[in-house]
Amino acid sequence: MPLRTQRYDLSDEIDRIDNEIAELKATKQDLTDADEDKADAIKKVKQRITQLESQQRGARWARDEAHYSPSEGGIESWNHAVDSIELAGLTAGDMAQVSAEMTVTHHAVQRIHMVAQGTEDAPYHDASASYGDRVEAVGKLPVAYIRWAYSRVDSLSTVGNTERTASEPTPKATRSQTPTSD
Repeated sequence: MPLRTQRYDLSDEIDRIDNEIAELKATKQDLTDADEDKADAIKKVKQRITQLESQQRGARWARDEAHYSPSEGGIESWNHAVDSIELAGLTAGDMAQVSAEMTVTHHAVQRIHMVAQGTEDAPYHDASASYGDRVEAVGKLPVAYIRWAYSRVDSLSTVGNTERTASEPTPKATRSQTPTSD
């Protein structure tokens, strides 16, 4: 049973990412205009923009091209157009299975396994297929789509830390956040 699921409207996702990119570009401009050296901050903003642009290409591909024939840029297992995809957050047991099944420990491989494990409803997904077959199907998807789907699965897998993803630690509690006894 997944931690939680969410159906993502692909057009809404493209718009959400577009808005986030616009905000980051404004932030980058503000940093560039600042008097002090902000090279590290600018570099991080540029990296995030690049990540989001890739994710947006993946969501756009899923909405607009995935159902095309392979010769036209689509894939065989995505045999019809969709406007939404349902993804799920992973539990500790799901992550244990991902770890147990991975024969190569590389972040790109982990993303493929997590998307395979976290997909609930998409044309490439066959719920009755074995874990290995689901991983194989996801491995045939474009990198940009994997990046988008992984970001959503990672976000759904996050609990008690809503401003970050599951892979980012919660900041340490400060004295003012620590309960005191009377």
